[in-house]
Amino acid sequence: MKKEIHGKSGTRLYNIWLNMKNRCYGKAKSKERDTYKDLDVCDDWRNSFISFEKWSLMNGYSADLSIDRINNDYGYYPENCRWANNSLQNCNNRTIRSNNTSGFRGVYYYEDRNKKWWAYINKDSKRKSLGYFYSPMQAAYAYNSYIEENNLPHPKNKLTKKSMLYLMKTVGNLADNINKGRTIEEDIKLYIAHLDGIAKLKGYSLSECLSVSYNDIKDRKGHMNENGVFIKEGDTK
Repeated sequence: MKKEIHGKSGTRLYNIWLNMKNRCYGKAKSKERDTYKDLDVCDDWRNSFISFEKWSLMNGYSADLSIDRINNDYGYYPENCRWANNSLQNCNNRTIRSNNTSGFRGVYYYEDRNKKWWAYINKDSKRKSLGYFYSPMQAAYAYNSYIEENNLPHPKNKLTKKSMLYLMKTVGNLADNINKGRTIEEDIKLYIAHLDGIAKLKGYSLSECLSVSYNDIKDRKGHMNENGVFIKEGDTK
């Protein structure tokens, strides 16, 4: 590939271009590399500073702005990038802080509020409360809904492995309390709240999921064995 001659080496924009490529392709092992793992730069920008400079000057570049990916799940492409100030970039931060124990943005365990999960969002340098919920997944959905309703640049919450751990822990507590003859009302309420939050984060309603499940099994024929397991007709010889 022919080397470009542009005389812009050492300028702020040129350094931004270099750093953009280093984030995605640099060999240095750091926390930043984990953040940019699996992301890339479009071929036009990766191979040509002049092309990147041209796009930048036509799309609002100034010395007080930094390049920002609109959707943090995708890389550096013209349609996914903009020039943004620090406030906008902080709202659009992909990384969840290391001291976050819920696994979700804007979700905090509030033990003083009957051990409920508090949903909140930072907007215009102010913290807005979005309510209290039985499940962290319900609180995460409330956070996402506020973003959608107000067309905010904040990244949304997604289901993670930790979401499944909440569900499995509740099932374990439910089974243990049944086995020991304890009350199970709170366990069932919490289990349903988790399922409701998971369904909503996936774009469904709990009633919708239950309806699909019921319609799938309502006409099944079979019998219950001595261990309480339902055996479908045709599964046994």
